[in-house]
Amino acid sequence: MKKKITNRDKQAKETKKRIFDVASILITKKGFDNVTLDEISKTAGISKGLFYHYFKSKANLIVENYRLIDENFKKELAGLDPDSSPIDKIYFTVLTMARYAKELGMDHVKQMYKAQLDAGRAFFIGKQRPFYKTINDSIVAGQKQGIINTELQPNEYAHFIITVARGVLYDWCLSKGTYDVEETMDRYFRKIIFPHNFSEI
Repeated sequence: MKKKITNRDKQAKETKKRIFDVASILITKKGFDNVTLDEISKTAGISKGLFYHYFKSKANLIVENYRLIDENFKKELAGLDPDSSPIDKIYFTVLTMARYAKELGMDHVKQMYKAQLDAGRAFFIGKQRPFYKTINDSIVAGQKQGIINTELQPNEYAHFIITVARGVLYDWCLSKGTYDVEETMDRYFRKIIFPHNFSEI
């Protein structure tokens, strides 16, 4: 039986979202290290104690960011054609990473990358995250179907692909967003990673 959502539950959800949204704006504008909990709390119109009720620390804001990204990705993945090939699913995953980065904006992504070196790193690189899991599961399926080579174990292959995708996003930040990150991600995977799996090239 589903638990009935009360007005108190709705209010709590709205408060947590307000704190997160305010913190995201401040972090994007000033940098993760330059934003204090006092500033976040004051701007959100809450006490510092209430901040700690929703987030254990400032680092947990980074984890929450990734959690929301993961939730959105899982929803989009569920809407993918069930007959999509393993290569299609991998391609969809890396292009979605690029699209999310583009939508968030270069400054926001840059701050996420900087912050994750110290905060939220374990969650960021977790192998249970849907991006990694989708790629890994697709490689397993692709190797069974004979459309992906078996020179590497699925987990090694998945790590390789995720590393390349993150590298594109990192370079985009280094280049200050001067090129289209989606087009570049598309080119890397169509021309370099899986050049024989796309008829358009």
